[in-house]
Amino acid sequence: MQQIFDRIRIAVFKYGIRTPEFFKDHDRLRSGIVTENQFLCGLSLAVGKEAQLSRHDMQKLANFYKTSDGRVQYKEFCDMMENGRLPTSFYSELN
Repeated sequence: MQQIFDRIRIAVFKYGIRTPEFFKDHDRLRSGIVTENQFLCGLSLAVGKEAQLSRHDMQKLANFYKTSDGRVQYKEFCDMMENGRLPTSFYSELN
């Protein structure tokens, strides 16, 4: 996962990509959560090509940020990309 995060961060910085812009149209209630398909589409449009993400890489990210009801917390992903901080759940995954 760390390599995927690093590739995305580099692309975001290098190309000045504002990741929230690719998800907010799907999140009309501004809850920070979208469907898995909406997350995958937004991620692909935002950094798929620039970060050289495979479908498998994008699915791993969706699973990482997935909630118990199957939706995806895109806001947490965007916050990490904007601020460069890894979510606490990342560290628990390593142990």
